Amino acid sequence: MGYSEPGSQIDALNGRNYEKSKELLWLKRLACELGFEQDKYVLFCDNQSAIHLSKHVSFHSRSKHIDVFYHWIQDVLNYKQMQIDKVHTDDNGADMLTKVVTKGKLEVCCWLVGMTAGWQ
Repeated sequence: MGYSEPGSQIDALNGRNYEKSKELLWLKRLACELGFEQDKYVLFCDNQSAIHLSKHVSFHSRSKHIDVFYHWIQDVLNYKQMQIDKVHTDDNGADMLTKVVTKGKLEVCCWLVGMTAGWQ
């Protein structure tokens, strides 16, 4: 998000959850059109506060200023179109794309996402 109020890191994370939720549901529709369906679609997030805010907007005392479109995530979760789950930082393969990581952490991330051969 371009603008950040003091203490609104959670709001920025929730904005990313909103964008990723839209992408996940778009991919879900595309997969269904191609004949592939799954039992559940899960968006993993490594920030517990952002997960709680996605599920319960009243969770955060500064959430009154959140735009209406953030409530869209709640509707999607209530209609069971997807779910948001916590991923521990040790199990988060996406860290290699979003953070500076050590060589050991990079190797673990590559293993988690199935990229083990040919890059060493």
